[in-house]
Amino acid sequence: MPFLSQVDKIGIASVETVEKVPNSLNLRKILPGAKSLIVLLAHILDEVVKLAGKPPAEDGVSYTFLRYQTIREMFWAADDLARWLSLKGECSIPLLDLALKSFPTSGGTPDLRANSPFAVAAGLGELGLSGLLLTPEYGPRQRFCFLLTTAELPETAYNGPALCTKCGKCADACPVRALDTKKLEKISIGNREYLQYARQETRCRWARSLGMVPEAGNFCIGWKDPKLPVPDKLTEEQVKESLQHKDPIQVRLYRNPLCMDIIIERCLQVCPVGKI
Repeated sequence: MPFLSQVDKIGIASVETVEKVPNSLNLRKILPGAKSLIVLLAHILDEVVKLAGKPPAEDGVSYTFLRYQTIREMFWAADDLARWLSLKGECSIPLLDLALKSFPTSGGTPDLRANSPFAVAAGLGELGLSGLLLTPEYGPRQRFCFLLTTAELPETAYNGPALCTKCGKCADACPVRALDTKKLEKISIGNREYLQYARQETRCRWARSLGMVPEAGNFCIGWKDPKLPVPDKLTEEQVKESLQHKDPIQVRLYRNPLCMDIIIERCLQVCPVGKI
């Protein structure tokens, strides 16, 4: 299929399998009669990930844009595939986020960790201790989107080697220490069980979603540091008040606290899996 030329990997899971994954939306409510979930994946160039926010340029814009554009390309491919399936008499809906509860990364891209289990369910790889999808080709350096369809398709399974090295680099690299190496969570996906580090969602949200931590990438674009302590709990009122401490240009001019934040997922960046 030439319209899938930009896709590097494709996986398929039954809706029944996906809906048993913790934190999954009710897919059959979204599309009555849905039988399969297709996952389309494209990798992000290793060198772009490696250099994000690093000397000599200390530039994170290239990574941020490529992450955003990769997701767009996968969504367009999913839409093309949906149109092709419609010619076969099947109804399909492209989706970017299957997580029942999650906070998007600043700029509006889906929470990669929250959605990784659904890509694992489609046989694209395994779940690392970071909670991210790991593939033998690209490690965690990829993005994906979903196509929910009424077509009944054969499931794909990952039968490759174990990938996570259990090195703990992902937890050590987090600027807000959101991953707890002393607390492991068990998650069942299909007929396999995985372990992942527990994630302190508020701390991760503070850095990844709200863009309050320079070390997470904001220093690359020169925003003024809010200089607020990283919280362990947040109410929505506290969120609104905290965002008023961001760079004055963001607060006064754009009126959009997500505008032009540069976020580099350090847990993804340091992972050694799939690197040559």
